[in-house]
Amino acid sequence: MQNNNPFIDIRKKYAKLLSIYRNDENILSCKILSKERQIQSLEAKRKELLKSFPRWTELLLRPVVEQLKIALPNWICDDETFTPMGIDSMVSVFFIKTGLQTYEDKYVDGNSIYIRFQPGDLNMGELVYQTRVATTEDTNGIPGKINEYNSITKTVNSIEELVAFLNAQINTNGAN
Repeated sequence: MQNNNPFIDIRKKYAKLLSIYRNDENILSCKILSKERQIQSLEAKRKELLKSFPRWTELLLRPVVEQLKIALPNWICDDETFTPMGIDSMVSVFFIKTGLQTYEDKYVDGNSIYIRFQPGDLNMGELVYQTRVATTEDTNGIPGKINEYNSITKTVNSIEELVAFLNAQINTNGAN
């Protein structure tokens, strides 16, 4: 028996195409959901990984300062926290002469020395320090001039050069 109503064929064809579409859409939605869950899992792993980011102040600078403390036994270093400051992420490390009588004594000339560090090429584990030698650049009007931001920087090559830098301050300031 032949169908005399063409609308029934049109309707069946449409229903079949809609069923195929919905099936394909469902398959894609399941794949998308799976990928979204995978992305969420990867984002959580990345967030956890960030907690172990190798901070230069703790894993590069702190071991250097520990070596300086050993090399300068008559000086106390306040190294509880290293806080990068300014556009150069500079960290000042101060050493105070041992045996001072009052808190104010550390501000007397010769009773403290310091060195300023900043990160160099961290991909290479590079650490830089300020030499306290002024650059030849015209720095008039630069707000950082008072904080020695016009100082030549040098890449750290050894602990010995840092000890020599600090000892030069001791000798210059008469802080023996």
